Amino acid sequence: MSTPTPTPTITRTYRVAVKHGDDYTTVEETITLSLDASDEDVQRAVDLGWHIFAAQREASEAQIDQIRAAAPEPAPEPASDGQRKLIDALADELRWPDVDLDAFAAARGITGWGALTKRQASSMIDAMKAAKVEDERQRAEERAAPPPAAPAAPAPDPDQLARARQVQAEAHARAGMAPPDQGPRRPVAIRDPEAPASDPQIALIRRKVAERDDASLKALAPEIAALFGATTIEIKRLRAATTWVDLRDRDDPAKRLTKGRASDLITLLDREERRAAA
Repeated sequence: MSTPTPTPTITRTYRVAVKHGDDYTTVEETITLSLDASDEDVQRAVDLGWHIFAAQREASEAQIDQIRAAAPEPAPEPASDGQRKLIDALADELRWPDVDLDAFAAARGITGWGALTKRQASSMIDAMKAAKVEDERQRAEERAAPPPAAPAAPAPDPDQLARARQVQAEAHARAGMAPPDQGPRRPVAIRDPEAPASDPQIALIRRKVAERDDASLKALAPEIAALFGATTIEIKRLRAATTWVDLRDRDDPAKRLTKGRASDLITLLDREERRAAA
């Protein structure tokens, strides 16, 4: 009995490496056909091969998903000592107290420094560096800005200056001194109250008496007379220009118009003037 001659065939093998995330699956399919296979036979073989490949891929993916679901999540890597030191250094450069640093961290989801992860520390450092750049920019602008202009001094009131000069002149007259020059002066005092009244004092007394009416002079007459140790003094005598020179030249020191009494008399007339103005 003769051995049948084997039909010549052709074999083709397909290998595919399929990536699933970080994993790979190798799929291999071998198709063997006779040399006289028709186009329909070839197409059926190809279709069958793709069908087997799809079924194997689906089964592999399901198995990989099961393995990944069962595997525990890797623990996050803790922050390094270098990262923690850099965070502290940046906080010092920004002049942040601990409460500000904690608030800055809490705004980024960091609620405890002990559990700080490497990723959280990296994000924190980037944010603090950006804050430092902004802080330096603002400080540079403040240094470059011109200082605020000083407020302009108000213009002096001419009426107020005139009143001040008048008061000053009268103060010098009370002290028996000549009227001052224009410009500020220190307050004056009577250096020798027992000396005879000066010409400026007598001139000021005459002017102030001339400004008073008879009624006001009559009311002041007893006080004026008391300055010279008298009971009364006539209004006519008060208005006489020679009265004050005569009083200054008296020999009796108790009744002499001295610089001290002249100053008291001017003060008395000023008081009456203020009372009339009120």
